Amino acid sequence: MPPPTRNLGIVMEGACDREARRLTRQVANLYNITGPDSPDTPGWWAYRDVTGQLDDGEPPAVSGERIGGEAGSYVESTGRYQAGVNARYAMWLDEFGAGEAERLHDLVLTAMIGGDSSSLCRWLDSRHGPGTFSGVFQADGYLAAPPREAAI
Repeated sequence: MPPPTRNLGIVMEGACDREARRLTRQVANLYNITGPDSPDTPGWWAYRDVTGQLDDGEPPAVSGERIGGEAGSYVESTGRYQAGVNARYAMWLDEFGAGEAERLHDLVLTAMIGGDSSSLCRWLDSRHGPGTFSGVFQADGYLAAPPREAAI
């Protein structure tokens, strides 16, 4: 399993994907939509991908090899995305959310959608100390003025 991320882009992508999966899962439950029964079909993996259940069952690479072809490549790709983005985002939420992962997720989404990270920063600072957001993402110099060129 890869380590938790310190990449803001992965956090943002993971947050959007997590929310999309949550909404899709709610709709599937509301309308009793279930996926195929067999992990030997790409549809089984696609259903688990869009509903956030890829961690159930065997690793996608194993099934992708068994399925083969373009469909097998799709299955393997969903597994890589799950490990590279979604699992790392979930680990980041667990690490920095410490029992409040859903609250932290909501704050990340609110900051992204509203364009104001102050509530997220205050929440992180109150639990992990001042400057957590900048320190975690190494963004403390992001808004600083560019260095001036030396006069000749």
